[in-house]
Amino acid sequence: GHESLAKFANTIRDVISNEVFDTILAASDSGHLAAYITSVIYRQAGIKLPITYIFPIFRHVDKERTIIFDNSISASRYTNLKDKNLGNVLFVDDEIWQGNTLKGVLDILKVLGATIDHLTVVAEDGGFNSHEVEKFYNVRVTFSPPQVRIKEIYNAFSYIVPPEFIKKIQ
Repeated sequence: GHESLAKFANTIRDVISNEVFDTILAASDSGHLAAYITSVIYRQAGIKLPITYIFPIFRHVDKERTIIFDNSISASRYTNLKDKNLGNVLFVDDEIWQGNTLKGVLDILKVLGATIDHLTVVAEDGGFNSHEVEKFYNVRVTFSPPQVRIKEIYNAFSYIVPPEFIKKIQ
């Protein structure tokens, strides 16, 4: 947990130091935490925080890739994104395996006609295949994982929340 958090923070610091982002996307509870930590790092670096959207994504597919829930039905909640170009986008989460949370967000954006020029993903690598996302959603993806997950061990930082963040999150 603690090591994962440090690696995530360092990766975010490196990524935002080398690239300007127009939008930050995150989803679900762990993504909300990742977005908050990202905002703290932006503040510490003295870099203006891009507009941030956090989506309430439900499990998109199961292990057999059977669609469980079509998140695109939530698109009506985000009419401000209709036909909008989000530019250079940073997607943050504690971990990414098959990319189901990311795909849920991209499904919503696709229904809205929103576009992304380039997508950078920062999350622990649980086996994510960025080429699948590039092909299906027609977006260039850079994957910057803070670390690779050790097989059968879920070591994402969302398993620990530092005490100084608990009150701010509540």
